[in-house]
Amino acid sequence: YGMPDKYGAIKRAAVVRDFDELKRNLNIYVISQNASDKLVAANVTIKNNLRNWLLQYKMVNDTVDILDAAIVNFGITYSLALDLNANRYTVLNKANAAIRQYLLRNQYDIGESILITEFYKVLQRVDGVVDVYQVSITPRTGATYSNVSYDFAKNLTVDGRYILAQKNVIFELKFPNVDIEGAIR
Repeated sequence: YGMPDKYGAIKRAAVVRDFDELKRNLNIYVISQNASDKLVAANVTIKNNLRNWLLQYKMVNDTVDILDAAIVNFGITYSLALDLNANRYTVLNKANAAIRQYLLRNQYDIGESILITEFYKVLQRVDGVVDVYQVSITPRTGATYSNVSYDFAKNLTVDGRYILAQKNVIFELKFPNVDIEGAIR
């Protein structure tokens, strides 16, 4: 917002009414990105600029809190059945590329769930794939990832079709060349 380059700006924002407060309170969850296009917490200056801008437009009795969204990194593992005439390495490379392209076009918003069924659809369209046996979403944590732990199993819907996001969570597949792992059965 109001900054000349994309690295000094808010990448995503979500406004959520906080029903736990006695006053009318709005929580605005924000996230920025770094020079490598990876998600990072917005810096204090950006949040203060946003706060000052909002003061001009908010209702008198509203309170607004600007908070960092929680970045949750994940990986994708999948297994496929191949056409008998297909080269396994070529198909795996195409499948990984298809998932990367899908995620480039469909970046997650704050509070947006992961639709596992979409990955099944993407993989099913890859030339040489006969069937998709399994797609799993796994947490990624550690030195190069976010330090936010998220219980993927607890937030998996009963039918296994998607992973629910909390209202302050944004999902990111941080390293597509490492975090997408395929196998052939």
